[in-house]
Amino acid sequence: MNQLLPENNAIQFRYGIPGFEFLTKFLIAEVEGYSPFRVLTSIEKQDFTMLILDVNFISSQIEMKIPKKELKKININGSDDSEMAVYAILKYDKASQAFTANMKAPIVVNSEELVGQQVILDDDRLSVNQPLTLLQCES
Repeated sequence: MNQLLPENNAIQFRYGIPGFEFLTKFLIAEVEGYSPFRVLTSIEKQDFTMLILDVNFISSQIEMKIPKKELKKININGSDDSEMAVYAILKYDKASQAFTANMKAPIVVNSEELVGQQVILDDDRLSVNQPLTLLQCES
């Protein structure tokens, strides 16, 4: 069972999500019993839900750098990382029976102002299907 945040904690995606530009209000909820996984659910179309994970929990050899111009779109100046959360969208690959993470197009959220966007990074070293290897985390 997911624990959705109250609607007054909705995150506004001014530009929607690529391919779903018409959806602009989302909630992020914990997946009970499956920490640190979260779901990103549309308020306008509640059957539109994506499994996401904070990128800090994903083992990667490549440092993800989000351009300052993209951060400014959601009012992040880059001086204080505590106001920003970055999530990778997860996908289940039936062939390999494993999850992969889209590290090339993270979801970036200004957690102070509750605005977010999906940023498509111009870094060919990042993958849209990176095998998911979790770092050790405390629950």
